[in-house]
Amino acid sequence: MTLRETLRAAFLEALQSLDFAGAVRDAIADVPAELARERVFAIAIGKAAPAMMQGALASWGARIERAIVVCPDQTPCPLDEDARLEVLRAGHPLPDARSVDAAARLLALAHGASREDLLLVLVSGGASALACAPHAGLGFDTKLDATHALLDAGASIEEFNTVRRHLSRIKGGGLTRATRGHVTAFLASDVIGGAPHDIGSGPTTPDPTTIADARAVLARYAPQFSSMALVESLKPTDEAASRERHSIVIGPDVLVDHAARSLARCGLSPSRLSPSKSSVSDLAGEYARLARSLGPGEARLRVAEPSLRVDASPAGRGGRSGHLAAVLAPRLAPGTVFLAGASDGADGTSGAAGAIVDPSFLTRISMSSHADHIARFDTAALHEVAGTAIFTGPTGVNLCDLHILARAPDG
Repeated sequence: MTLRETLRAAFLEALQSLDFAGAVRDAIADVPAELARERVFAIAIGKAAPAMMQGALASWGARIERAIVVCPDQTPCPLDEDARLEVLRAGHPLPDARSVDAAARLLALAHGASREDLLLVLVSGGASALACAPHAGLGFDTKLDATHALLDAGASIEEFNTVRRHLSRIKGGGLTRATRGHVTAFLASDVIGGAPHDIGSGPTTPDPTTIADARAVLARYAPQFSSMALVESLKPTDEAASRERHSIVIGPDVLVDHAARSLARCGLSPSRLSPSKSSVSDLAGEYARLARSLGPGEARLRVAEPSLRVDASPAGRGGRSGHLAAVLAPRLAPGTVFLAGASDGADGTSGAAGAIVDPSFLTRISMSSHADHIARFDTAALHEVAGTAIFTGPTGVNLCDLHILARAPDG
């Protein structure tokens, strides 16, 4: 295989190797006996919701009284028909009316659990948009406008989620507040650092941030919304928090592990870079410098959540992975290849999972076209013309973006 083919294969193999169902099965096996109640209500929200629910049904199928799965359109959902199981589709990356309906159903299910019951909640990336319940003093359209403003301004996922937890009846521990039962949550982290309250905006977990923190984020990135009505989230000292336990069952590092093993089998020497939340421009500079220092056959991998401020209006089609690849390509050293891929298969509005580029990228497009598309945040068209886009379709997983930079073994 060429180096481009090797990196592409490593990315795809890493995605296919992830076992969310198995992670949930293993976690359920460790649930203390006193919490393994006779009657279980199960909720799964996110891009990996179907797979995580499969693990729960395999372990506790006989105990589960009722279950709801909420996932994006087109996400594979191979669950067998079961009268107890309801599968809902909702909007992502932005919530829609279906997201509001899904949140209402989840809150109703949580409310129906008694003190003797267990509410099992399985959360993965994408949950924040899929279940949307604006608090009583906030309209859906206003919440959506604030969400757009934060995204376009380049707020980090932690900042973004700090605001979302204080706009909602379901985020920031809202599901735990809604139930009288005991709550056990298993989380698939798509957040670097893995703070539980940031995964899906923490529908069950206590939240250490406050209304003041959320208002500070709005003042920085979307000042037109800085005075909007906010509500306080579940705090660690609240009574309801004592009935909740959670654990992270799978996280972004697993993605790097699988990709590194694939590269090693192909004769490359992979090593791990620290996870990054740097901006696209900062990462492009880092990778350009690193590409010049790579030895033959060396590869560097990391998971990342790059920030990207979108200044063009209207913006074109693209995403942070494809944008990073397009910005970096002209600066790559000879013999090096760079891949940036979204593990969920959806890189922004590009329609692709990401891109894989080498120094020949500009020979397939004009320099003026390159600069124009970068300025308009319209990089999807560049990668389609150059044949550098990676298409996977919805993968049913979400563990951050994967970046791989490598130099061919022959130099």
